[in-house]
Amino acid sequence: MIGIPEGASYLVTAEVLGDVTVCSFTRTRMMEMITKYPELAARVIVKFQGEHDRGQSQMLALGRLTAKEWVAGFLLMLMYKTPECADGDGPFTLQMKRADIADYLGVTVETVSRSFTKLRKAGVIESGGNADVTVPNSDRLEDVAGGEM
Repeated sequence: MIGIPEGASYLVTAEVLGDVTVCSFTRTRMMEMITKYPELAARVIVKFQGEHDRGQSQMLALGRLTAKEWVAGFLLMLMYKTPECADGDGPFTLQMKRADIADYLGVTVETVSRSFTKLRKAGVIESGGNADVTVPNSDRLEDVAGGEM
């Protein structure tokens, strides 16, 4: 769910990394649906609360986390959104190139590459190539993402 903008247009754009199905609803239609289906309203609220919390955390972290911590947090987020990692640790394939990750995090490609190298050398991640990443222990990745390593 991308959101319900306050005004007539969205302030952000989105890019997809794989196949997706998109459904679009007008604000009026969305209001009709959440009125008719109260459980939908609850799910929408929870979804937006999560997005809001993640946004606040990201803003607060901007000034105090290192690039390695940013990359670890990014990998952690992807891992939790990857079905093959649904039960925790394991391998997954990055759908983004280093340059896209750098753009997303607001750092340089070199910084992203150095951060991947540091995480690999510390044994926090294993890499079978540019796109394949294995997280042997998600607790360690969480520690790095939280600035505890």
